[in-house]
Amino acid sequence: MKRKIIFVTAVIIALFSFTMAVKDNSGKFHTAGAPIPGETTCSAPACHGAGNGSFTTGGLADNAGPGSITLSSSNMTSWTYTPGTLYHMTLTLTQPGCTLFGFSAAIIDNAGRNAGTITVTDATHTRKGSPVGSTVVYLTHTGPATGPNPGYQVISTDPAIINFDWTAPATNVGPVTFYFDGVASNNNTLEDGGDNVYAGSQVVNPNSVSSLLLATVSSISGFSSANNVPSLSQSIMVAGGGLTGNVTVTAPAQYQVSLNSTTGFASSLVLSTSSGTLPTTTLYIRYSPTSAGSASGNVTLADAGSTTASVAVSGSTTTSATLYVVSLITNSFRTIVGTPSATVKNFTVAGVNLTSNLVVTAPANYEVSLSAGSGFGGSVSIAPVSGAVPATTVYVRYNPSSAGLHNNLIPVSSAGATTKNISIGGLSVPPPVLNQSGTLSAYSTVVGTPSTAQSINVSGTSLLADMMVTAPSNYEVSLSSSAGYSSSVTLTQTSGTVSSTPVYIRYNPLAAGTHNSSVTISSVGANTPISVSVSGTSTNPAGPSISASNTFSTFTTTVGTPSAEQTFTVSGVNLTANLIVAAPTDFEVSLTSGTGFGSSVNLIPSSGSVSSTTVYVRYNPSAAGVTSVTIDLTSTGATTKTVSVNGNSSTTEVMSSIAATTTLAVYPNPLSGAGYVVANNASEGLMKISVLNYQGQPVKELYSSYAGIGETKIPLDFTGMKKGAYIIELQVGENTVRKQIIAE
Repeated sequence: MKRKIIFVTAVIIALFSFTMAVKDNSGKFHTAGAPIPGETTCSAPACHGAGNGSFTTGGLADNAGPGSITLSSSNMTSWTYTPGTLYHMTLTLTQPGCTLFGFSAAIIDNAGRNAGTITVTDATHTRKGSPVGSTVVYLTHTGPATGPNPGYQVISTDPAIINFDWTAPATNVGPVTFYFDGVASNNNTLEDGGDNVYAGSQVVNPNSVSSLLLATVSSISGFSSANNVPSLSQSIMVAGGGLTGNVTVTAPAQYQVSLNSTTGFASSLVLSTSSGTLPTTTLYIRYSPTSAGSASGNVTLADAGSTTASVAVSGSTTTSATLYVVSLITNSFRTIVGTPSATVKNFTVAGVNLTSNLVVTAPANYEVSLSAGSGFGGSVSIAPVSGAVPATTVYVRYNPSSAGLHNNLIPVSSAGATTKNISIGGLSVPPPVLNQSGTLSAYSTVVGTPSTAQSINVSGTSLLADMMVTAPSNYEVSLSSSAGYSSSVTLTQTSGTVSSTPVYIRYNPLAAGTHNSSVTISSVGANTPISVSVSGTSTNPAGPSISASNTFSTFTTTVGTPSAEQTFTVSGVNLTANLIVAAPTDFEVSLTSGTGFGSSVNLIPSSGSVSSTTVYVRYNPSAAGVTSVTIDLTSTGATTKTVSVNGNSSTTEVMSSIAATTTLAVYPNPLSGAGYVVANNASEGLMKISVLNYQGQPVKELYSSYAGIGETKIPLDFTGMKKGAYIIELQVGENTVRKQIIAE
């Protein structure tokens, strides 16, 4: 028999998205939803997908970690079900090195209804339930009735095994889908830093297909409005299979239908099918009374053959001042104290027979607006026209003044009408605090000789990421007074704290003059970096002098293929002859990127000086092996300067040098225009390089592609970027490396 199916289900305005609570390793609660169409999973922004503990960023792709989540059954064959049959199901969630796991799962049919019955078989670790305002049944983890977070507990074994039973629907309802996701936590004490989310689904088909016609709801009631004023819309979902031609939807008298919640309403519309199939479609219905009293009827759906479905609708006309509210706010806000939430939520209001403005008042720690991107304040007021306020979207954001949970109500009011309240909740954490003590005296030195180091003490609390101390041009920083100087140092936080640590700063100018600038102390999530002023004066040495500045990573390549370029800068003063840059065996130098490489370059002084000049270096070995040599910088009468270079070459491409750790370098830094990023990968895999602002929010993506072990050079263009500090973030495999860069 030819299969004919139409599915119908009803919700208000749109499907409500529901998520079950999952306890993170930090002991706080997040939201995690099975990946049902239209819902987000635990990898959504402001959840475990942030990846850096910042609350406000993220969106990590599902299944990006080294683990997995799978569904299996001990007695189901070929993922097919027999109506009324009990099946034993198992979810397996695993990730090496993790000991904290949470999950949720739901089983629905193509019309969005619960399919069959979930039975809890392990009450110690699992439970089931539905959210307020929804009938979707979820299975999730549970826990003890006492403790710091009663009622919730993650599973603490790897792999996490979740057993449950499922009884198939009593009759054939067509294909059903198991949706499931889980969180594997690394227990690093950050709210969401480093967590991995795994999601999946499995379609289970009936063993046999027969003719079928379904109407999952029989009626929608509660429509209300004033005479000649359309009501707020309600929605149904429709789908079908085995149909003949398109589906015509017809509304009864005083009702209208549309595919949009606020516009395009008419007495009927046509839904297109493809090969006899009507995909799941949301259909909106509203009451548009033309007379006093009440009106009821049936919204009918029919194809060109004999397949039909209907939903009864009923509504009444009111003469009293009445307010209407529809809220799709289902999850709590989360942000840092003092920072408005990046997420803006919304709800819909309307009113009829009003004699004064409709007013929406934000409670403490919240703000409302009629625009999603601006105009937020303590309240909004909407003037009625002929006593009516049409369906209007109101936006709300969370802007807490103190840390903690802030659950409250948003009242919607108008004189003479019953006030409506919208529930809202938010969680905020203290902002990161950066501290610095100590001042720096003016530096002085001669070009080519680093000055005596001075130190400051830095510390931090409530941190969401490591602290970074970045030196400006002509200065260097280190955590040791005598060695290890570079353009920046990282101070690793432990449980959000960096204890007081001395940082040493020295002046190492490339040219004579006065150099006044600032050392920057920063951390992702801290809104305002600390700037420590530095000033230095340098003079040229009495005789000819050569200066060089470089930080080279090990060059790697295969024999016969020049390596990626690296650079250093060279300058000279009081010179009486050309400054010669001589490359050692297996290395080549040039004054131009990509061309002109040879064994040496000559720099001609002007009035005895060679200004700071960039020299490009590459490794082009004739045989495989490891090389440690120096580039010689010479000029008559000047002390020879040497720049150390190291090379590692192999005879096959797959034997490129494997870095002990994944590293990231940015040249030049600070940057005003074009530069480049050098990534030295310790493992192969998908490599993603992004620019983040100091709130941890992505600014631009530089690179996203597969990369092998070894070095990769990526162009970086900061033209047009605002001045300030940014973060270059490298993700490859399980490794994440961040490097601060200053835009000038």
